[in-house]
Amino acid sequence: MKSIKFGNKKALQIVSNDIKTHIKSGIKESSNMEITTRYYNFLNEKNMHLLKNDEYKVCVNTFGHKYLLFLTKYNNKNYCIFINKKREDMIYVKFRFSDELFSNTLFDGELIKNEKNDWVYAITDVIAYKNECVLKNKTLEERQKLLKNILDNEHVYDEMIDFCVMDQKEYFDLKYLEDIYKKYIESITYKCSGVYFQHSSNYRKGFMYIFPEFRTTEKTQEQSTTDTTITTTENKSSINIEPNKKYPFNFQIKQTDLPDIYQLFYLNKSKLISHGYAGIPDMETSKLLANVFDAMGGSDDVKVVVTCEYSEKFSKWTPQKITNNAVGDVVKKI
Repeated sequence: MKSIKFGNKKALQIVSNDIKTHIKSGIKESSNMEITTRYYNFLNEKNMHLLKNDEYKVCVNTFGHKYLLFLTKYNNKNYCIFINKKREDMIYVKFRFSDELFSNTLFDGELIKNEKNDWVYAITDVIAYKNECVLKNKTLEERQKLLKNILDNEHVYDEMIDFCVMDQKEYFDLKYLEDIYKKYIESITYKCSGVYFQHSSNYRKGFMYIFPEFRTTEKTQEQSTTDTTITTTENKSSINIEPNKKYPFNFQIKQTDLPDIYQLFYLNKSKLISHGYAGIPDMETSKLLANVFDAMGGSDDVKVVVTCEYSEKFSKWTPQKITNNAVGDVVKKI
């Protein structure tokens, strides 16, 4: 094996043909998949009619690197292997999975860099589970439940051992497609290149749609004050007071109909003003907010306030903690 820098850590690239052959054979045996085969078509006007609401789910496609993650054994040793789906490069890394998973378990996903410059493996699907191809006997919804169970009960995140954080991609019904484009993509802390449509029962019937252009950002002139940013628009007499991006700020946060999509609000002369959607950079933040709103039981009577910090890289306010302070208070760092 050859020592390389992989992500933010050192890893070992597999160069032995014997080990590579063993890994390819294990993937073929457990999933009947070819590593570099593309199991989808690009969506266009000619095939768009094949999409049916009850047969497909949709998720975002990022600019991340496409990797399989294969858990297997070689000479009675556990191996976690990242496999580049284009070049078939095989990288040995470490994760704390239960020992039973190393009897050939295969994930498909993307390696993404979050706003903290940490790498996240966003898993889109589980292909094989303990040497059984679950694509044959489980629907997409069942596989997503299986994946959640694996991440919750058969994996323990260990900062000292794990190569990166594990996350699970969200799939949505097609009726939310417009919300995904207008809300969800705006809320996540990485750029998306398009959306992916996955068939509920046939993994090989996927469609990829690449956006002609992701989004453009209009820059405005800002005049900074101690606690707020005052933005003026030419030929308009109104003054819009917004939170200063240099300091943490307390927003009221509200749920939407989509998972991990939360709307932020601040006060302007006692009037609640919408300020777009919160950035959810990692699973820790996602669970923090989900637990808070789950405890409320869907009630809108309780006001939730979060202290957020602004991410310049992703142009989003990201929740840091729940606070009892008032909406609109600026919390200066000491």
